[in-house]
Amino acid sequence: MEWTTQVDTIGFVGLARKYVQEAKRQFGRVYLLDIGFGQADYILGTNGFPSFAENSDYTIGIEPSEGRFFGGNLEKAVENWRKSGKKNTLLIQARGQSIPVRDSSVHIVTNKESSQDPEILRETYRVLVPGGYYIKSGSCTWREATELGLELLQQNKTFAEKYGKNGRRWKRNSQGLEGYEREVAKAGFEVLPGDGESFPRQEERTEYISREDVIKKLQYPGIFGGTFASDSPEGREFLELLGQRHASESGCKGTRLGILLVAQKA
Repeated sequence: MEWTTQVDTIGFVGLARKYVQEAKRQFGRVYLLDIGFGQADYILGTNGFPSFAENSDYTIGIEPSEGRFFGGNLEKAVENWRKSGKKNTLLIQARGQSIPVRDSSVHIVTNKESSQDPEILRETYRVLVPGGYYIKSGSCTWREATELGLELLQQNKTFAEKYGKNGRRWKRNSQGLEGYEREVAKAGFEVLPGDGESFPRQEERTEYISREDVIKKLQYPGIFGGTFASDSPEGREFLELLGQRHASESGCKGTRLGILLVAQKA
């Protein structure tokens, strides 16, 4: 099941391309850092995907996943990089909470579908040059699962003892555009007002998920924090309640919130 919304794809790619050109006028060159590149298609423009980094002078992509989820990110990314022949692109296995580049060394940071962890915002601010741009799209929110998790934290003592540390993450991922803008401003950025149409904006999309994909998403760090093993008592309880409330013949209901914004380092 594809969890990409219109605001995540067309809006993000066009906006990133626009600010690459703006940064090039502003700084004379553009070093771009992408957080959570997945299979790197949107960096490299491979497999029919549009590239938002095609006009950057040098691009660094970081990705924490070792390929345990959804097709093997790093192996496929390396294959795509080889096919693309783009020698001005470097792909690194690393986490957004600890970006392996120097302070004030890149002009644009893009974050498509990666975590909304405040530590990533602090690291993004650190690596950007003054006047550099942060472009964010997407969210890891799965509303129905997140709301159920927060409810169980309040009502189930055993669940709360085991997964209480995830409550802050779940709340953060469900805060929407307004809440994320506050987090971005708190990190020191100026959130750009945009034009009110293309950005900043948010949209919702509801789809229906097979049981197999539900299990994958509950275990995937980017979607729901890698919280549950489906065969654990907590996992079985969670799946049962989620199915009772949101399952139909079409699958389990999943509402995704997409956001799009641009911020600038002072």
